[in-house]
Amino acid sequence: ALNTLSLHDALPISRLSQGKARQDYDSILPTFPEGQSIPKHIWRIFITQGTKKVPLPEIAIQTEQMLRELNPEYEITVVDNKFIEPFIRENYGDIVWNYYLRIDPSYGAVRADFLRYLILYKEGGIYTDLKVSASKPFRETIKENDRLLLSHWDNLPGEEHEGWGHLEGLEAIPRGEYIMSFITAAPGHPFFRELILEVMRNIDTYNPYIHNTGFSGTLWLTGPVPYTLVAMRMQKDGRLTEESGCWREVSFAHDLGMIYTQVFLKGLSNYRKNAAPIIPVSNPIVSSLNHMYFNLLSWYRRRILKQG
Repeated sequence: ALNTLSLHDALPISRLSQGKARQDYDSILPTFPEGQSIPKHIWRIFITQGTKKVPLPEIAIQTEQMLRELNPEYEITVVDNKFIEPFIRENYGDIVWNYYLRIDPSYGAVRADFLRYLILYKEGGIYTDLKVSASKPFRETIKENDRLLLSHWDNLPGEEHEGWGHLEGLEAIPRGEYIMSFITAAPGHPFFRELILEVMRNIDTYNPYIHNTGFSGTLWLTGPVPYTLVAMRMQKDGRLTEESGCWREVSFAHDLGMIYTQVFLKGLSNYRKNAAPIIPVSNPIVSSLNHMYFNLLSWYRRRILKQG
């Protein structure tokens, strides 16, 4: 990891790269009616860069077929590039659309994180990554009155995902991250409102010298770190209680029968190796200097330090 404190103190350009939080987040985000059950709609996201047509990866075709066979009563939508702008602008307005656009397009995974939260807050349903399928039908695992399911990896000694999910920033959480490759929620759930507000704050205050780029920057900005921290914060302050029926904790593999396949999806941007800042600054000179610095740093780590 970067020694972010020393970088921030040593490089004047880092201070020029620091964004500022606004004061009116709650007023710019619409509030949607809160549903009391999870709609029978499966959402999957396949967004690509540029105009070149990229075929759906074979693993995505296979997992979708498995989901269809197990859950014929569910509608499945594969979200593509054409879906995004009309959905966000019609349901959230131009300000939230501009937040989406501020994410560097080379970070397709970051845009997909933000997009899944926006879809689930408005529509509800089940989100699955393209690499995720199931061994059980949802009618056997999701209850009629479920409104939000949260699951850690099955990461205890001897379990399927032993050791997974223990991320920087989540050290105080014994089981680590909550999984966001499979999400089930009723529409209008307050968890997603709080999460979207958190992501917008992160976008505004992002500083690559503090919050990093590539893999760790993605985890911090929109990924499992804010997803988990928001859930834990809402549990602690009483806004998420299992007694009220507003959420339920489940096992990803055992209760839900979910299957996660570790495979690289060809044709999609690889955020893990991306050196560019995730949120470019508006000043073109500062933006160019940031790109030069982080690309040089990435080269130094790979070629000289032999990292990654």
